[in-house]
Amino acid sequence: MPRSKAERPITLTFRSNQPRSSAHSSWFREERSHRQRIIFKRAKYISAISKLSDRQRQILNLLMEGKPNKIVADILGIGHRTVKSHR
Repeated sequence: MPRSKAERPITLTFRSNQPRSSAHSSWFREERSHRQRIIFKRAKYISAISKLSDRQRQILNLLMEGKPNKIVADILGIGHRTVKSHR
């Protein structure tokens, strides 16, 4: 008589220490390379932002919030073309 699911013994399978497939290691190398590129870009942006003046950083923050040039200009009391030149 067949056993029900509840009565069947539990079998555990463990991963062997066999080397992974070349497709997996290729994916891993690509992923690591991608992450390194992101870290490099992030460091480059941080370096560029640190060179901005306080006013330029104010403009950048407002633009990053999604505010249009004219609104940023009104908030800061400058011309919208000045904002546009700081983009």
